[in-house]
Amino acid sequence: MSNEQNPAVAMAWEGSRQMNGGELEAAVATLTEAIRLDPNRVHAYQVRAEAYRRLGNDAAATADAATVTKLQREGRWAERRASIWTPLNEDKDASLFSFEGSIGRKRYVEHWGVSLLLHIVVVPLGAVFFALGPIAAWTGVLLLLITFGISTWIALAGAVKRVRDLDQPGQLVLLGFIPIVGAILWLYLVFKEGEE
Repeated sequence: MSNEQNPAVAMAWEGSRQMNGGELEAAVATLTEAIRLDPNRVHAYQVRAEAYRRLGNDAAATADAATVTKLQREGRWAERRASIWTPLNEDKDASLFSFEGSIGRKRYVEHWGVSLLLHIVVVPLGAVFFALGPIAAWTGVLLLLITFGISTWIALAGAVKRVRDLDQPGQLVLLGFIPIVGAILWLYLVFKEGEE
């Protein structure tokens, strides 16, 4: 979900900006409102804990840090239970084919894993068709094109949802089509911590 659709995310990032700019009391107020709107917004607790720490309120900082640990533990458990094959109309974040929502690093790697697995399975099968003669070769070409289209769709859907999790525009994934830059972008999306 983009910031325009989710005010809690926008407020969490605004609170982060305020804290980094030294507006600690304003940051605490903004982040408290973000948490009121979405009590499970881990990023808001993380940033508010740091703001409290800088203000010298160690008790509040410790309480927020404990909440972060609790939410992350619960989130990891929920993620393990979720299936990447969830139908589109049930959970668009979990769906391999949907461009809606946002996903964390683990889910992003799963998108790429499924995309790669399709190639590992279908490319050798396409080679078998090529070996069977000219008519079968066209079947192999068609199979490879369909596989390439599906795997590209899955990879792009994952990348768009991942950049949203990092509070970046979905169009950033277009950099993935540039050699070397695409590899750097992939590493960034795999290792950069986000909201999920």
